[in-house]
Amino acid sequence: MKLFAITIQALILSLSITGSSSLAQTLELPSNLIPFNSVDEEKLLINSENRTDYFPLSIHFITQQNQAFCGVASMVMVLNALNIPAPEAPEYPKFRTFTQDNFFNNEKTSKVTSANALRRRGMN
Repeated sequence: MKLFAITIQALILSLSITGSSSLAQTLELPSNLIPFNSVDEEKLLINSENRTDYFPLSIHFITQQNQAFCGVASMVMVLNALNIPAPEAPEYPKFRTFTQDNFFNNEKTSKVTSANALRRRGMN
């Protein structure tokens, strides 16, 4: 019981120190949209003909490194979901995986654009 009281006190203290501004804030969803984390959305996903595409992609979900890399992050997720041979990734020395950094190490990719060009102007 004493441990429980200490845990509650620590929780109250941490919330009072950080304040409500540090809690995640979600924008209100317009009434014509279905929240992704709702029972209705779950039913839509399960009954969708395209549901088989969701799960292989979802396990490779990553956030974009910067505002301009939305397309790069999406391409990296797709490449990893395809289970094709991936390049080495220095940040993951034991694994071969596509990342937003090594994506641009491909000779064919560098003929289209560079990471620096994308950072400056985004995807056009």
